[in-house]
Amino acid sequence: MKKSPESKRIGKTNSTKKPKAKVNPGKQNLALRFPDGEPPDPGSLWDCETVEAPRIWLERGYQRFNYKELKGIERRTLPDDTRGKVDKLLFDPSATSALMMANTDLMLMAFDLLADYFQAMAIADPEMKFALVTIIDGEDGTSLDRPTIKLGTSQSKAGKTLKSLAPEGGYFAVTESSFFNSKRHETGGRFVQPHTHAVLFTRDVSKFAKVTAKHTLRYSSNITDAEPIVIKPVASNPANLARMAAYVLKAPYKACNWCPPKDGKKGFMNHSEKGDRNIRYFRMALLRMMLTFEDCTFASGKGREIRTTLIKALRTLASTNVICNGRALHPDAIPTFVTEISKQLGKDRWALPVIERT
Repeated sequence: MKKSPESKRIGKTNSTKKPKAKVNPGKQNLALRFPDGEPPDPGSLWDCETVEAPRIWLERGYQRFNYKELKGIERRTLPDDTRGKVDKLLFDPSATSALMMANTDLMLMAFDLLADYFQAMAIADPEMKFALVTIIDGEDGTSLDRPTIKLGTSQSKAGKTLKSLAPEGGYFAVTESSFFNSKRHETGGRFVQPHTHAVLFTRDVSKFAKVTAKHTLRYSSNITDAEPIVIKPVASNPANLARMAAYVLKAPYKACNWCPPKDGKKGFMNHSEKGDRNIRYFRMALLRMMLTFEDCTFASGKGREIRTTLIKALRTLASTNVICNGRALHPDAIPTFVTEISKQLGKDRWALPVIERT
């Protein structure tokens, strides 16, 4: 006996409810951090003409870097706990007691203090002269996948050059690393070039040319054939001093692109973002999680006092709200965390960064 159409419909509902869409945790987190979408390009630091503008430029650079980092893992499958720790390490200065170069608030506070110190120094001694120095040693080149950062030898070498440039003055220097979209390292992965940015302060600039010529021979050529030592004297007005503080602490929010010489034309560098892969910026963030402010800064003369004061202030900030929120990670657990998240992302070629501090 066949069932009637009416009996077939018994027990069925005419609900028009659609199944709930699956929430993407990465996309959700990105939207919470950046409700207005991708942050705009900060533009040129050298267009900042007021004393307040360099800090805005610096903050926008970190916003853009953080956006790219989180975009790099937006669609990746990660445990909620892992994603939460990444967010805290990037945005909460008290997430760990380590003064990580990856934390935005720590870098902004360092800028505020550093800019104030430069201003006070210029006011106290009108004869003081400032210069921005960049030192690049080709020997320090490494791989983004398997990085070895030679902090000890690199900083010792650069420190001798900086001290020779201003024996009666001082300097505050930062080891920075940037990667190339256009260049692979011989061991695999994008090419990373660690280098030094320093603010030099001295009353005597007469030795600049002689020391530069002598010390240039001590550095290996780099992949772009850039001058190993570049010195840019800077007028000591408030805007310039703030620019220098921002420059040495800037975020690596843009990768480098090197176009080698061709058909008689000179090679040139650009920072086009067309070749960007956001996962590379996340990898750079992991590297910066393993580098502390103490690791990456070095100084002499008055610069030592500045560095000590900055470290004390940053440690105070890193201790704020710890009782309420707790630490996301102990400093000793950071290498393990970097290894685990690399495995969770399926990045077996990502080796644990080696930081040579001596």
